[in-house]
This record gives sequence, C-alpha cells and structure tokens, in this order.
Amino acid sequence: MIAWLPRIIQKLRTSRKVSVATLAGLLLMAIFGNATTFYIFDGASNPDITYWDSIWYSIISVTTIGYGDISSSSVGARIGTIFFIVILGLSAFSAFLGLLVDGMMNLNFREMHGLSKVYCKDHILLIHFPDSIRVEKIIRELREDPQYKDTEIVLVNDKIDMLPFDISGVAFVKGSPLQLETLERANLRDAKVAIILCTSQEDSGSDGKVASVLTIVEHIHPDIKTIAECMDKRHEILFRSTNCDSVVYSNQIVNNLLVQEAQDSGVSSLITTLTDNGQGFTLYSTEVTSQSETTYRDLSKQLSGMGTRLVSVERQDVQILDWDDLKTQLGDRIIYIGRQRESWEYLRTR
Repeated sequence: MIAWLPRIIQKLRTSRKVSVATLAGLLLMAIFGNATTFYIFDGASNPDITYWDSIWYSIISVTTIGYGDISSSSVGARIGTIFFIVILGLSAFSAFLGLLVDGMMNLNFREMHGLSKVYCKDHILLIHFPDSIRVEKIIRELREDPQYKDTEIVLVNDKIDMLPFDISGVAFVKGSPLQLETLERANLRDAKVAIILCTSQEDSGSDGKVASVLTIVEHIHPDIKTIAECMDKRHEILFRSTNCDSVVYSNQIVNNLLVQEAQDSGVSSLITTLTDNGQGFTLYSTEVTSQSETTYRDLSKQLSGMGTRLVSVERQDVQILDWDDLKTQLGDRIIYIGRQRESWEYLRTR
C-alpha cells in the first residue's frame, strides 16, 4: 500500500498528460466546491445569489483577479473559500500555469530544432541542405517570384540542428528524408512542390540519395511537382524510372557556361540576369492549352508587340529553337522572356 504512493507521485511528475489531467481535475474541484459552499451558505441569506453567480465568484477568485463584485459573508462560505480557493485552487492554478508556460517553451524549442510536425498547406519542400548560403539564396529567389511570394517553405534534412537564418514563412523539419516519419512531419501530402537538392558537392553518392528521396516522395504524393538536382549527367538513368517533373544537371550547366563565357563573353551575365527573379525581365514558361493553327513565327510577332520575346518551344521533352514554321500544338510548352508569368490564353489573345 505505502509503496504505491511514491509511484503515483513519480508518474504525476514525469507524465505531462497525467499532470495536466490531475491539475485540471483539482481546478474543477476547487471551482465547483467553492461555488457549492458559497451558494449553500451565502445563498441562504441572500436569495438573489444564483449558482452561476457562485461559479463566477469561484473563477474570479481562483485566477486572483478578484473584481470584488461578489464576496463571501457567511462563516461556512468563507471556510469553503479558504479550503477550495486559497489552499486547493491557487496551488492547482499556479501549477497549471507553470505547465502551460513550460509546454509553450518546449513547443517553441521543438519547432526551432525541427522536431515538431508542421501544419502547412500547398507549401514548398526544400529537401537536403548542401550549404547555408546556397539554400538561403534559393529561398530568397523563390520569394522574388510573385507566385511563391507568400508560400510557406519547409526545409527537410538531418544536417543542421536549427535554422541558420531568420526568414519569415520558413520552417524546418529535422530528420532523414528517406524516412516516412520525417516526411509526415513535413506534411508532404499537402505540399505543392518538392525541390530535392544534392546532399553536397563533395558527396559522390548524392545522385543516388536524391533519386531515392524522389521515389519515396512521388510514391506518397504522386501529384506533387518535383524538381531534382543531379550532379552528374551520367547518372540520369537513376531518374528515368521516376515521374520527376524536372531534373536539373547543375554541374553540366555550370561547365557549359564556363566554356561559353571563355568563347563568348557576356553569355554568363545574360543567363544570370534572365534567371534572377528580381531583375525585371525573366525567363518564364507556359503550356499550350488550346488548339490553334497559328505558327510560332506569328505568335512571336504578336508577343514582340507586348514586350515579350519567344525563346524556345519544348515538345515531348525536346527543346526546339528553330520554331519559325512550327505550328502550335496542345501540350507544347513555350519558354519566353517577359516581365511576368502569363497564361497561354492571355498570350494567344493579346
């Protein structure tokens, strides 16, 4: 019998749910116990007192607000107030507030260190953390695009312990993106876009890890838009069996630009400008969603009048640069230089 008491006390101290339930029970006991004694003893001499008045008096007393609009006058009511409010209620209320503050601090700690579940919707997942400067640049570039200006971004990786920068609307989930539990905490099923970066420039196995994460992401959420970074184009076979919307061969792009710049100065600067969302004119794309007999030469002339330049036509994953005599076709994606992203119907009817 006696051995049970220490175990009960220890359980109350170590279990937050049990502690909250116990304190809530004590608070209710204090409020209704004091309300009952007040109603019985003071109500006998003052018939205007209702039980709701008694509950109001108990709540105001236990929270130490004490408006003074109601007070006990009989000996029985005062003894009830001493026991239920002063001894039982104030102790339980103080302890309950302490647990509440402790819980809020613990929740804030878990959020800062990526241990909590995020409750975002239509957000962007940024998976892996190659380095702080690069990730921050990607986030700020996304923020420059009106389409993603207010979209929440969730970083998913097991490399950092907390966010190294303070950007509004950016959350962090710590854990391996290869684990279902981590992706569930990142609320993958409600995400709109997943950008899967390389693990690091020095990691020779990065492409395999990216492809593995991509497979899991698309299995859980087939409708999500996925963009994967591949370091070595020789590994593109890893991505062929996936439904990845876009694979970016980052090293090949950098190498091509370096060689191009050595031969034709200014090309690198142009590409940098056209891919920077904060520079005004930017590269955009839109899908051809309605059939038309218009050639891309005619469309180009039409777009030129509104300050837009047609650059390329993507048809069946092939970029066509010589599009003069090519007719528009459903499913084509046109790449153009403009001031903002527009729909196909808007561009076609301007």
